[in-house]
Amino acid sequence: MIGRFAALLDSPTNASEFQRADCAPRSTFGNGAITVSDWVQAGRYAASLDPLTPAAGPDSEGPMLHSLVFGSANGPSPRPATVSREVEVANATIAPGHPGSISIKLQSLGDENALGFSLWFDPTNFSYSSVSLGSAATGASLNVNTNGLASGRLACVLALPTGAAFPAGLDEILKLSLQPSMTATGSYAVSLTDQPVRREVSDAKANTLPATYMNGTITLNPAPPLRIAQTKTSVTLGWPQWATGYTLQESAGGLPPVGAWSNISTIPTPTNGESVITLPLGVGPNFYRLYKQ
Repeated sequence: MIGRFAALLDSPTNASEFQRADCAPRSTFGNGAITVSDWVQAGRYAASLDPLTPAAGPDSEGPMLHSLVFGSANGPSPRPATVSREVEVANATIAPGHPGSISIKLQSLGDENALGFSLWFDPTNFSYSSVSLGSAATGASLNVNTNGLASGRLACVLALPTGAAFPAGLDEILKLSLQPSMTATGSYAVSLTDQPVRREVSDAKANTLPATYMNGTITLNPAPPLRIAQTKTSVTLGWPQWATGYTLQESAGGLPPVGAWSNISTIPTPTNGESVITLPLGVGPNFYRLYKQ
């Protein structure tokens, strides 16, 4: 329930419930906001890692200063030299009309247990498909708030089991899947914001940790061209390396329905910015295409 409060999926029904849910920091009996650190602290109480503390703090939400947060919804501010923990949206390149996956990553110092943040994308050019745990967040609990999708806002709170921490290094914590429109081209920002859920990183003892937040960019390239060149004994096909997720297919003898498309199993070789495949020249006509599921 505290995790759902932190994701704004549910709200306390009265002042007493808010006061009890706002349980972190323990030293100040809360801080007037229910965030991921409260979720962590509630887990510590449930695991009997901390003695129960009387509810004595704020009984409603108040302003919460981001003294431990660097960056803004409009872009990151200069990175302080003393902070190396970072939450970032990785840049991605996808094709218009095709779903694309964007990684949310944590540059971890090895003591992070839970994170909360909001994401903003351009709702006029993208539609939301899904969000899932990243490769480094296996076993984490995830709450997703999709109530603001009409305005391009998505909120996520995730926490590892009580006492666990992300390994030090660059960890993929979430994968966001967006579907661009067929007509969209160019570059678009995906931003980490405080609306509706505030940005926060917590350690396993419910202490808020300082972090830098870095926005990312989605670049939409048109459908990739397929280059073909022939010699006496072979045919070479190439397409841009940025066009990931495509499969080279061939149809021998004629275009469907005369022939049928089949995948070419040869692994392409990166060459001068292209993915290149060279095949022996067969007997009769062959047709080739790039296909994306």
